[in-house]
Amino acid sequence: MAINEIKGSVLHIVPPEEAINYKWEKNSKELPSNLQIISIDDFNSLPTTFRKESFCDDNIDIGSVLVKEPYTKKYVDVAKSEEFFFTSKFNVISTIASYLGATRMSIKTKVESIRKRTLTADCKVDYSKVTGELSIKRDKEEELAALYDREKHLHSPLKSEDKKYEERRRTGYEKAKHYIQEHGLEHDEDIKYLMALRDPDHPYPQTKDTYTFSLSKAVNDSLDIAFKLKVLPGVFKLDANVQQATESVYKVQVTMELEFNY
Repeated sequence: MAINEIKGSVLHIVPPEEAINYKWEKNSKELPSNLQIISIDDFNSLPTTFRKESFCDDNIDIGSVLVKEPYTKKYVDVAKSEEFFFTSKFNVISTIASYLGATRMSIKTKVESIRKRTLTADCKVDYSKVTGELSIKRDKEEELAALYDREKHLHSPLKSEDKKYEERRRTGYEKAKHYIQEHGLEHDEDIKYLMALRDPDHPYPQTKDTYTFSLSKAVNDSLDIAFKLKVLPGVFKLDANVQQATESVYKVQVTMELEFNY
């Protein structure tokens, strides 16, 4: 299999015969175009170097469901996708903020809602309420808080009277732009806002700001795709970890406070 044939936002690894025969099944046309079915033989034929660079796990086998994370561009097991997506987002924001001269960053997470994915009669993804939502929500918020709620002091502040103040400010901004382009993040609205906030040509740059964004949209979009493997229940046999990972829909909001010394 050629490297340029790996195009899906979500990959499902299956036996060789299944990679062909599923196309003849009823409802196969309901599978999203960005859900790619790959035989284990084709996957194993990929160059070793490419697999190491593009996949987070070594133990990929028949039944694996993998989603592409938008920041590192790597494929991760669907059961680990939420934590991987969230950590990558925080790392990206933290890196860009440090280039832009941030001296302090605090993060608070909040679970706004929890739903369960279901398939409608016409094979569309729907979201229904879950039993015991408040209890599940509380447990999830505690889990997220332990992992991500934090305060970071990024580096020693650069004062406006320092001789290299303007030079460092512009250098940092250009480094942030390069980092964003390198990682293909030009269209990320949260990052665009942060860059506008710290544009060195802005006559009144903000030194402190609090803003909120959805942490879960990217991972939920990918899980919606993976969930549609269920349109062929007699063909794709998903294990318990995949089932659990794709059924829950968490809407998570992040409040981030950034401080700059100039």
